[in-house]
Amino acid sequence: MAEFNQEAFRRQLQMLERLLRRLAPVVGRYMALLVEAGLARSEALLLVVEMQRTFLIGQTAQRIEGRTE
Repeated sequence: MAEFNQEAFRRQLQMLERLLRRLAPVVGRYMALLVEAGLARSEALLLVVEMQRTFLIGQTAQRIEGRTE
């Protein structure tokens, strides 16, 4: 069995985090378009859209706070 490499694991997590940060706005816009077009009829999809918006608002607030500190 291979040994656990904590440094490699940490690098992989950081890479995944960067990828998710890049994708979040794209996914948010796509979901918003679905809602606007009336294609998002399921409660689950609407919940995902709301969670995505909340995430993006939080991300924006963190960026603003980081710039003002």
